[in-house]
Amino acid sequence: MKAKALLYAAVAAMACLSCTREAEESGVLDTGIELAFTAEWVNENGTDSRTVLQDDGTNIWWMPGDEINLFFGDKASGRFMSDNSEPEAVVDFQGTLPVAIGSIETEMSDLAYWAVYPYNASNSCDGQSVTLSVSSSQIAEAGGFANKTFPAIAKSRSFGLAFYNVCGGVRFSLTQEGVKEVVFQGKNDEDIAGKVKVAFVDGVPAVQEITESEKTITLTAPGNGSFETGKWYYITIIPGPLSDGFKMTFNTDTQYATLKASYAKTIKRGIFGSLADADEDLIYKDKGDEPEPEPEAVDLGLPSGLKWASFNLGATKPEEYGDYFAWGEVEPKTDYSWSTYKWCKGGFGQLTKYCNSSSNGYNGFTDNKTILDPEDDAAAVNLGGGWRMPTNAEQDELRSQCTWTWTTQNGVNGRLVTGPNGNSIFLPAAGYMYLTNLSNVGSDGYDWSSSLSDGAHAAYDVGFNSSDVDWYNGFRYIGHSIRPVYRELVHVTGVELNESSLQLEKGATAQLIATITPEDASSKRVLWSSSDESIATVSEEGVVSGVGVGTAEITATTVDGGYTASCTISVICATPEAVDLGLPSGLKWASFNLGATKPEEYGDYFAWGEVEPKTDYSWSTYKWCKGGFGQLTKYCNSSSNGYNGFTDNKTILDPEDDAAAVNLGGGWRMPTNAEQDELRSQCTWTWTTQNGVNGRLVTGPNGNSIFLPAAGYRYDTSLGRVGSWGYYWSSSLSTDGPYSAYYVGFDSGDVDWYYDYRCGGLSIRPVTE
Repeated sequence: MKAKALLYAAVAAMACLSCTREAEESGVLDTGIELAFTAEWVNENGTDSRTVLQDDGTNIWWMPGDEINLFFGDKASGRFMSDNSEPEAVVDFQGTLPVAIGSIETEMSDLAYWAVYPYNASNSCDGQSVTLSVSSSQIAEAGGFANKTFPAIAKSRSFGLAFYNVCGGVRFSLTQEGVKEVVFQGKNDEDIAGKVKVAFVDGVPAVQEITESEKTITLTAPGNGSFETGKWYYITIIPGPLSDGFKMTFNTDTQYATLKASYAKTIKRGIFGSLADADEDLIYKDKGDEPEPEPEAVDLGLPSGLKWASFNLGATKPEEYGDYFAWGEVEPKTDYSWSTYKWCKGGFGQLTKYCNSSSNGYNGFTDNKTILDPEDDAAAVNLGGGWRMPTNAEQDELRSQCTWTWTTQNGVNGRLVTGPNGNSIFLPAAGYMYLTNLSNVGSDGYDWSSSLSDGAHAAYDVGFNSSDVDWYNGFRYIGHSIRPVYRELVHVTGVELNESSLQLEKGATAQLIATITPEDASSKRVLWSSSDESIATVSEEGVVSGVGVGTAEITATTVDGGYTASCTISVICATPEAVDLGLPSGLKWASFNLGATKPEEYGDYFAWGEVEPKTDYSWSTYKWCKGGFGQLTKYCNSSSNGYNGFTDNKTILDPEDDAAAVNLGGGWRMPTNAEQDELRSQCTWTWTTQNGVNGRLVTGPNGNSIFLPAAGYRYDTSLGRVGSWGYYWSSSLSTDGPYSAYYVGFDSGDVDWYYDYRCGGLSIRPVTE
């Protein structure tokens, strides 16, 4: 019998591990006995749900003395404390529950342990959900969130607790010294803090109800001092849509400044949107000053019904010039040049957004966006509501439908624009900003539209002087005036997709179309997302791509209102060609690996007897054992390797555990060890490189061939020996020990069959009769 190939050096250590907690949990515990729960952690999108953010901005650890509520369904509750003496990633919590509790590890139990961080005497559990608090008064901590401000929950049928965070939020840094508090609120007064009922939905926490709501969150600087400039600070917020955007007010002892984000935003669980230098370019004003007036929306009687602002963005009256903006930037500045322009990589022809020409994009970038997104529309961001910048077509309507009279109003030159109904607006000749210079003031006026020019490096604007009115295209980095337009918002009430479920082969694409209601909604933008991008991805245009075998939810979320619609995407393996190699058995072999779309692709990796790929290949995650080596629950012919002496003497995978049969159907299956040996002994195996991929070209007696790539193997979370070795499972259990199964393995010098631990991830090359 062959010795094991040296696939898994770490496995020897794994043999020492077993499900020791089962013995602890098997008996009935006396009333009031002290219990210990180990807090494991779930890392989602790089954001853990622990309590203290470390200096690297990612790792979040428990602090000494952290406390949690521990509930046994709705039957009992207790206060549990961590036992660590310094910040740690995984800790034990100890405490007591005032009832006798037996083992509840089986899935048949109606009860489960629920845990809530941070501890609060008012937290509760009804057996199906927990109710906890998200504070509206939070204390800041440089580099993260302060202890006890970022809630997390866990649900378990054993003494291991996997915590998931409940909230999301924003993180920001400041440039102004002396800021002592920051106030955050939705512009539509959404509920962003308070008491919330949270349940697990599809395995993750979801807010079911806000029972006591708060509309604002105040973040106070640490130690009643001031926020440090250049440091990240976090605000914890209940997940949900902010339909009209949000605003943040930065308060010193005597002054304040307000950041307005007047585009829809959704707070997502576990994600913190970043606002670096959030107060940069904001003007701090003395407290008690009158707020800047909003312009009047003037009806000029235009055919479109569009209304125009009574004065420029940044002004307070018609004769004021207001602020100057580069196209697509939402704050004025002092230097207007390509080197300071937000949407380029430092120079002409280096555009990074709004580019319809690869010759003008950075490294050939294009996105074919021709109208500013709301978050890049200075009027929408600074005024909100129904205000925005006009399109080139809307400026042309103003130019063609109105009378433009050169005049002087209160000593300022400009054009009086009179509409069909006799109402007028005054556009001052405000000139333009180039580099650090203000030019042509009093003689020319230039007002940006939201429309990109044909050349990508320029955008359309309406320009005028004493003799001419026309539209032009100017370099996007130049500072022009903005005259906003207004239309009463028609809010979104719902969204539907053209498909509720789709099946895709891996590598294939499909188009999803979102239909917004009502039809005349002001904003029809949706944001696309995938629940699992390792299975399916989706573009900004709703094009779905099958990436890996499995099921994922593709969701369209309306920017206005946060309404959602989802489509279930089932990605299946691409069907290979059945290649007749002229073998004595007549068996045909697949033209590519399971999970691949062509011969040179490695495809997916499978533990033996599992039918889906995963990220962690170890005994603790293996389907057919009770958590450790020697604890097998299926395919076991040795009582010393079975859980509690289990045996079933199965030596060939059942069809429901054969990954090829389950994923391909139609007569496809995994080969037996004998069938792999026929392939090895009857064919010529040539080490070669095919389209840049190392592997073996296997040529049968009739001259037909298949290519087996050297795909390596997976163990734990690591991928090893890619390009140098290939390992392909059979459906046959090892006769030397049921903890192993047979496979064919090869490198550049050897081809043979071996056996090794079933928990490892190997390739599969299917066969059919």
